[in-house]
Amino acid sequence: MGLFKKSKNNSSTGENSNKYNLAGANISVISFFKSIKDFEKGNQVGYDDGLLVFPANIAQDVLNLAAGNPRIIEQLLDFPNKYLGETPIIIGVPKKYMNNLRIPSGNEQIYIDLEDHWIPGGIRTTGVPEAIIDPVRWNDVFFQNI
Repeated sequence: MGLFKKSKNNSSTGENSNKYNLAGANISVISFFKSIKDFEKGNQVGYDDGLLVFPANIAQDVLNLAAGNPRIIEQLLDFPNKYLGETPIIIGVPKKYMNNLRIPSGNEQIYIDLEDHWIPGGIRTTGVPEAIIDPVRWNDVFFQNI
């Protein structure tokens, strides 16, 4: 554990002593999912209107501060209580697959799931920057259990 795994073939990307090694997999942005079951539905990661992402360096700080506790991650990202479930995963998206980066409008499908936890400007209410990118094919991302 502790390294991103490439989806499909589950190959590791290298070694690092940091538990949440986002840089080791050359990840630019990350997203959070409830479980691997949610992640593996369909051919893409994210809704047709986009995938909610956070800068990798900020996400790494969130993960380290939370020490893997999903409830603390939810608080830091202003997600509804128990939104991430008990076995969440993080999805790492390499820069080359980060298409159409934009500030969320608040009309994206993800904000229905997040119970309208949205404010204008691309910043969560907790101060964490957020963005939307086009959906990514699931075999082009990295994933890790939290």
